[in-house]
Order: sequence, then structure tokens, then C-alpha cells
Amino acid sequence: MPMSNKGVLIPGVVLAVFVVSTKPAYAYIDPGTGSMIVQAIAAAVLTAGAMAGVFWRAIKNFFVNRGKRHKDGAAQNGQPADRTPIK
Repeated sequence: MPMSNKGVLIPGVVLAVFVVSTKPAYAYIDPGTGSMIVQAIAAAVLTAGAMAGVFWRAIKNFFVNRGKRHKDGAAQNGQPADRTPIK
């Protein structure tokens, strides 16, 4: 069901009113907050790298072994294998 124009117009007007009516905060980000942001970004990057390292064998096997058959003739990916002999 497509959204009506009212469904998009009203939130857009409310957002525009909030953006136009903002006042300067006269605030700053102190060094402690800046270092926390840098640490959070570094932790996210390192966590993604560690997860990729832990699951690397599974990821690699998924792409390398797609469609290959076992020696007994059964396909590795659960699909029925053709009956051509393995060399």
C-alpha cells in the first residue's frame, strides 16, 4: 500500500520546523569525549576483523566448495550430484 502525501508531508513539516527553530548550543566536545568516540570506532573495526578471522574458514569453504562433490558422488552442498566419474 503506497504512502499518501499526508503521511510524508506532516513529518517533513515537523522536521523542518525543528531544524529551523534550533538555537546554537555553545557546546564543545572535550578531549575525553573525542577519545571515547575514537575508541568506539577502533573497537568496532577490531571486532569486525576478529569475527571475520574466527569465521574465515567457514566463509572460505562456503565459496570454494560450492557445487563440488565428495568422492562418494554426493554433492557437498546437499544437492544431488550427477553420476559422472571423479578423476
